[in-house]
Parts: sequence; C-alpha cells; structure tokens
Amino acid sequence: MQPSHLQKEDSGCSADKKLFVWREVSVDGDIYKLREMRSSTKRGELIADETNELQDGTLIDLCGATLLWRTAE
Repeated sequence: MQPSHLQKEDSGCSADKKLFVWREVSVDGDIYKLREMRSSTKRGELIADETNELQDGTLIDLCGATLLWRTAE
C-alpha cells in the first residue's frame, strides 16, 4: 500500500499539510483503490494515472507487518 497525496480544502488544516489516501499496489506494480473489505478477493478499481515509485516516508503494509520506506539521502 502506498499513500497518495490529497489536499483537503475544508479540513481546517493549514495549506502546507498534506493528507493521504491508501492505495493497494500489486506485485506486478499495478495500483488499485482499496478493497471494500480487507479479506475480499476482489480487487479495487485500477488507477492508471498514479506512479508505483516509492517515496521517502511511504508506509508499506505486508500482511500486518508495517514497513517504513526511507531513501538513502
């Protein structure tokens, strides 16, 4: 899973803070919206216009084990 940047205008947060939405990334790199239920075998909707490149600070959930991706810089 990878958070995708979303800016929520009426959230009461300052403009420089960004909110995130979770995405599911398949083993072949395709990006999907989350499944309706975590245990569902039916994938969410395919999202073609987002990148699967990991960014610094990306959280990765591997069957309950959460990893934090950090860049070398």
